[in-house]
Amino acid sequence: MRLSGVGLTGFVVGLLFGQQPTAIHHPFLWDRELSLRPNLYIPEAAVVDAGGVLWVLCSARMGNEGYDKQHVTQAIFRIDEQGNQLSTAELGLPLSQEERGDTSDYRITPLRDGGIGLAFNKIRFETRGQSYLGAFYSTLGTDGKAGPLRQVAGPEIEVSAFVGLANGDLLLGGGLGDLLTFDPNGVSRWKKSFVQPILENSDAAVLSDRNICISAWAATRQRLLNKIRVMRLGQQGDVLHTADIDALRGQVAAGPDGSCAVLYDRAPSIYKGEYYLTLFDRSFNRQWTVPVPHSSASGAEFDLISRAEGSLAQIGNVIVQYDWSGKEVWKDIEHLGQTRTIVAAGTDGFFIVTKDLGMNNGFHVKRAAATKE
Repeated sequence: MRLSGVGLTGFVVGLLFGQQPTAIHHPFLWDRELSLRPNLYIPEAAVVDAGGVLWVLCSARMGNEGYDKQHVTQAIFRIDEQGNQLSTAELGLPLSQEERGDTSDYRITPLRDGGIGLAFNKIRFETRGQSYLGAFYSTLGTDGKAGPLRQVAGPEIEVSAFVGLANGDLLLGGGLGDLLTFDPNGVSRWKKSFVQPILENSDAAVLSDRNICISAWAATRQRLLNKIRVMRLGQQGDVLHTADIDALRGQVAAGPDGSCAVLYDRAPSIYKGEYYLTLFDRSFNRQWTVPVPHSSASGAEFDLISRAEGSLAQIGNVIVQYDWSGKEVWKDIEHLGQTRTIVAAGTDGFFIVTKDLGMNNGFHVKRAAATKE
């Protein structure tokens, strides 16, 4: 079982860029440790819903019979902006313990009309690895109970991107070059395939003008091409602009006036990452590119988070903020984040979720607020 992912939906982007940018710093308002012994929780994904509540999806081992006898599952924590733990619940998917073990790539995203959407893969483990059986979708209630489970894609989708669009639909992207959208009830809207080159492991962001920015590995049937393709898509999936970057991985985020920011790793060796941040305007002209100096080993978890005042580049346990001119304005190193650091944007500030190697059962959440200098 494997989980991961964060989402920033179109309605949140609209709220962010409706504000006027201003110089800011980020005081941390609180830091909480969340645990329910003897259960073990490992945070894997986090998003903020329309009401400002943080949802943290965890892989979990639950029960008091000892580690080897605990059952493996997923759980949802809900934390409000004051740090209060509103609820904790085991994820109520209609799957047996054995079926849960054959799932991976969990993603969550807030829905425009409230609630949370969930997507994941069903897989089959085989002697030489694993094969993908299809992508499934459900909704989550505050009690962790899932709505009807619907298969929204066949084995051609290995879930990587999952975001809510400006019109309330949901976009799903993954392996073998496919992107598809469906409504909150799981009804298909449109599907696009990109096979020349094949676009794999896509990331997606909803832009302030309601269009879509995509970043994905470019590959042939035989090998990766050591570049990523960045695309600007219309709301129906039509390709408006494309650009290629010499890099192995990329993450995208919405910028002001329909622009798209890209954080990418050129990975000159297996031992060191080489990260850059660039901004494309709505015509896909590159406005600036700056190196992100706080690099780490290639392959580190990394993400790009959109804020009204700039973007947050998260590489491993380092978080760096840039304004929309490419100037570095703030940095934080999460020493607790020895296994995973997740940043989730809200309408005012953001949350940081970390798992410390020294914590046997729980995890930390802290909240940073955007404050004028």
